[in-house]
Amino acid sequence: MLREAIREIQRSNEKSRQRLRQASPTRVQMRRLDHWLGLVEGMLEQDRKTVPEPLVSEIAEFVEDIDPKLRRDLVRNRGRSATRVLDVLFDAQEQLMPRTVTRRGGLATTPLIRQIYRDSRI
Repeated sequence: MLREAIREIQRSNEKSRQRLRQASPTRVQMRRLDHWLGLVEGMLEQDRKTVPEPLVSEIAEFVEDIDPKLRRDLVRNRGRSATRVLDVLFDAQEQLMPRTVTRRGGLATTPLIRQIYRDSRI
C-alpha cells in the first residue's frame, strides 16, 4: 500500500516536470520579447528613434523562428526605426500569446455579445 502511494507520487511529480518542460520554452520566448519591448520603448522615451544594428539582428534571428514574415518585415526596415521594430515585436508577441494560453489549459473565447444576449433572455 505504501509502495503504491510512493509510485503514485513519483508519477505525479514526473507529470509535473513534463508540463514545466513543455511550457518553459514559450515562457522564455515571452520574457525575451518583453525585455526587447522594454528596451525599444525606453529608446523611444529617450528620443532615440533608431535601434542599434546588433539588437535588430538579434531580434530578427529570434522572430524568424516564430514567423519568417516577421523577419522580412524587420529586415525591410533599413532605417531601423524604433516604432517599426516595436510593431514587429508586438506582432511576434501576438503570435506567441495563443501558444502560451493553450498550454496553460486554454481560454474560454465566448463572444461577449452572445453572453449578453443569453443573460437578457433570462
